[in-house]
Amino acid sequence: MRQTALATLGFDRYGKPTRRAAFPAAMDRMVPWRQLGGLIEPVQPKPGKGRSPVGPERLRRISLPQQWFSLSDPRAAEA
Repeated sequence: MRQTALATLGFDRYGKPTRRAAFPAAMDRMVPWRQLGGLIEPVQPKPGKGRSPVGPERLRRISLPQQWFSLSDPRAAEA
């Protein structure tokens, strides 16, 4: 039998969500992802020779906040 630590008793449910954790949920409510995907999908790079492209969903979720907050590529990757 393993002894449980105090941190595993579920104190995380009492924590207040941070702005960093709440932002993706707010972005999902504001941005029509399916409609946007339908517009971008015809011009999305297809896998072939060389490096495989980043998935379209991930690319959109990274590039929109990068434009909104004027983040450089390294800062967007960090965020």
